[in-house]
Amino acid sequence: DALPIWIGNMEKKGYKAFKKGLVNHFGKEFELNKEYSVSGEIKFGNSGNGYHFAERPEDTLRYFLNEDDVIIAEVTGRGKIVESYDDYNGYYDLYSAEKITIDRIIERKELILMFLENFLKKYKFQRIIT
Repeated sequence: DALPIWIGNMEKKGYKAFKKGLVNHFGKEFELNKEYSVSGEIKFGNSGNGYHFAERPEDTLRYFLNEDDVIIAEVTGRGKIVESYDDYNGYYDLYSAEKITIDRIIERKELILMFLENFLKKYKFQRIIT
């Protein structure tokens, strides 16, 4: 499981993956521009509490690798936020938030360009290509 780091009360932008119809990993349906909140201690993980999201869009696919029609959305987490990471599997900058708003759905073409841009930055191929 990921290791939690308490980062406090704040607002953080990120990305969250959904199944078709904006349904999360646990079957809850979401709507655009509506704020959702949970009560209790915020924890990360499958048995955690809070709305999970990632700093990078590609990291949202961790729990959706076997899904067809995955939707990735830009989100804003607010309130109490816990940061997590998983060195073993190479996942960093993962968050669980007390509140979340689904800001917009990212279209496929834009998403592919984002993945390519992040890949090029990570491996510094952009310098070679240009």
